[in-house]
Amino acid sequence: MFLCYTAGRGLKQDSLQAQSWLNKSAEAGYSEAQWLLGAFSENAQKAEYWLTRAAEQGVAAAQWELGLRYYSGEKLHLDYAKAVYWLTKAAEQGFTLLSSQAIVGCCYYLGRGVKQDYSKAVYWLTSAAQDGHPEAQYYLGECYYEGNGVKQDLSTAVYWWTKSAEQGNLNAQSDLSYVYFNEGNYSEAVRWAANPAEYGYVQAQGILGVC
Repeated sequence: MFLCYTAGRGLKQDSLQAQSWLNKSAEAGYSEAQWLLGAFSENAQKAEYWLTRAAEQGVAAAQWELGLRYYSGEKLHLDYAKAVYWLTKAAEQGFTLLSSQAIVGCCYYLGRGVKQDYSKAVYWLTSAAQDGHPEAQYYLGECYYEGNGVKQDLSTAVYWWTKSAEQGNLNAQSDLSYVYFNEGNYSEAVRWAANPAEYGYVQAQGILGVC
């Protein structure tokens, strides 16, 4: 009935009736209705309540929405622990919109809301990096460079940093520049230092100054 009143399918369009039926469906336990109520509610408490109800019933979109709101602190209070919990639930169902895996991986890498765990970070970052997420590619490169959660491997670190840098990640560009500078490949060092130097990255500025 909600869709019928919303879209005017077989019934006259009526937003109040649509909202009424959506509320009834949500209160009756229909998870999709709960998700819709939570996602579009302008009341933070109601949004949290209905998104949580839907997320607890396994709606991946609700789990992702709830986790993202806790992570960003927008529309809900900032809570990294809850963000990781719900984004992990969504990621385990393969929900990759705005990459749940990348956020979960970064949280495990930084110890944000969870105990720092490089092995779990590598697991989730790898999934997101393979999907093309630039921040995940950068942090995965960091793991390989430092040997955190994986065997230290400079060539793999450079591979992922390059993927990230090509998408404009300034940290990856700066780190690539540093690696090439130490290897004596000054043309590549300068190429990758130029952009982060403009944004105030001291390491990149120093490399440009020397080269």
